[in-house]
Amino acid sequence: MDVEGATPRLTDRDLADRYARLYGPFAVVMLLLTFFPYMRSGEPKGGITPHEFGSLWREAFGPGGDNEVATFGAALFVAAIVLVLIATFVPPPPVLTATIAVLALIIVVMVWTRPGFYNTPALTDAGIADIAIGYALVVLTITHTIHTVLRRSARGDRD
Repeated sequence: MDVEGATPRLTDRDLADRYARLYGPFAVVMLLLTFFPYMRSGEPKGGITPHEFGSLWREAFGPGGDNEVATFGAALFVAAIVLVLIATFVPPPPVLTATIAVLALIIVVMVWTRPGFYNTPALTDAGIADIAIGYALVVLTITHTIHTVLRRSARGDRD
C-alpha cells in the first residue's frame, strides 16, 4: 500500500480477472444467439412462400444454405467467441482485446446491414440482441484495452 488506509495496488492479474468475469458471459450469450434466426421470415403473398430464415448455422451450412455471407459471418462468430474465451481464462494483451473489438464491430455491422439482400428483412429479437451484445462487447474491450495500456505506460512496461 502506498498510503496507510488506501486500497492495495491492482496487479495486472487482478485487472484481467475483473474483466474476465465479464468476458465469460459474453461468450456464452454470443454462442447461444447463433442458434436463433436473426431475420424475420416474410408472410406468404399470392401463393408465394418466402424464404424461411433459420439460425446462423442453418443459413451458412444447412439445406439450401450455401450462403457466402452467412459462412463468413459464422467464421467471424467462431473467431470472436474463441478470442473472448481466451480473454476469459488468460490475461489478454491489448492486441487481443482490440482484435475482439474489431471482430465484434464487424459482426454488428453485418447483422445491422444484412448484406446480400435486395429487400432487407426485419430483424428478430435475437438479431437486435446480437447488435446490443456486440456494441457492449466493443465498449468493454476498448475500455479494457485503454485501461491496460494506460497502466503499462504509467509503469513504463514495454510489452
